[in-house]
Amino acid sequence: MIRIALIGAAAAGLLLSGCADTGHYGYGGRGYGYSNSGNYVWYDGYYGSYNDGYWNGDAFFYSDGRGGYARDSNGHFRRSHFKGSQRYNWHAH
Repeated sequence: MIRIALIGAAAAGLLLSGCADTGHYGYGGRGYGYSNSGNYVWYDGYYGSYNDGYWNGDAFFYSDGRGGYARDSNGHFRRSHFKGSQRYNWHAH
């Protein structure tokens, strides 16, 4: 019985390790897009033109233009308007 519990715990650990945040997501690692404020994001243009992106919890992941997604860790994408920002639509992935 203990052996089955240990195997189950090991399997759960392996499955959850796939949820680690590396800060960059390619096509195979997309998160779930959702927002409490509708399907839009406010962006100040810091990384260049906006092409695509999604919310994953409190983090916004934007298209890096090379087929992957990078995490905005500097607050250039937000859920509400801020000075110098424009509103863009995003789509759930």
